[in-house]
Amino acid sequence: MMARKKVGLALGGGSFRGFAHVGVLKALEKHNISVDYIAGTSAGSIVGALYASGLSVKKIEHLIHTTPWKYLLDFVLPSKGFLEGKRIEQYIQDLIHATTFEDLRIPLRVVAADLKSGKEVVFHKGDVASAVRASMSIPVVFNPLERHGSILVDGGVINPVPVSVVKDMGADYVIAVDLSTPVSVTFEKGKPSRFNQDLKKTFVEQELTHLRRYLHVEEKAPIVQFFFNPVKVFDLFKGGGGKMALPEFLKYNVASFHLMVNELSKYKVREANVIIHPDFDGISPLDLGRSKLCIERGQTAARAMIPTILKDLKKK
Repeated sequence: MMARKKVGLALGGGSFRGFAHVGVLKALEKHNISVDYIAGTSAGSIVGALYASGLSVKKIEHLIHTTPWKYLLDFVLPSKGFLEGKRIEQYIQDLIHATTFEDLRIPLRVVAADLKSGKEVVFHKGDVASAVRASMSIPVVFNPLERHGSILVDGGVINPVPVSVVKDMGADYVIAVDLSTPVSVTFEKGKPSRFNQDLKKTFVEQELTHLRRYLHVEEKAPIVQFFFNPVKVFDLFKGGGGKMALPEFLKYNVASFHLMVNELSKYKVREANVIIHPDFDGISPLDLGRSKLCIERGQTAARAMIPTILKDLKKK
């Protein structure tokens, strides 16, 4: 009797649209399609790590909808990036119980890029959470992870859909989940989501706190209460009733990053046996408020490819 084909899952990056990976996993499980290997980049590394650690799809979906995401944002005074990334790393570590790659239930590889060598870095041993943090560190948005002489940033810079990685793991059949989408959705007009409004407030609050500490000023001093009051400062900006616009360079940086990732993804998915490409029309990569819709879109796209996958896996 011929052994069944080993299935590899290549989970691509895509910021908050990465929640679509959960929908893909739901569809695969519903049709009893087992995953033997997982390789993830950026958002794909987060979902991949949680699933490979043994968390159920139902549990992961629950976490997405209940996690207070804004409290995982640790803004710093801009130097190499605006977010440190330590809180998210710690959160992932807590969820998977500080698991190492060697302890995972499903073999996992996490992809990052090294700015010093200009090469792809594929994590396969040691601490999982720090590897995920490196893989999701979008340049300018997050501080890079400096480790063992390397300067590590988001894996999407070099391998946004890690088909090659999961093939090297031993997969006979590769399912690629490509989250690329037109960058124009980032600039769609409309009322800002609740999360984006909270994000702006959190940005102002944390930046003022860091600035006050940097300047060594007393928190109770009258001048501090006047000039470093987050509520008063936020009131100067649109959204707080004022006329000034909050800085939007992060949105432009993320859009530029995704434009690059989109083009690179076209070449990286070519060796996959099947490509699942969710429709993200109307969903910005920065809109956390659409997490439920992202999961639904991922499940819909995967469901459409299930007949092909099942047929292929039955072939000798």
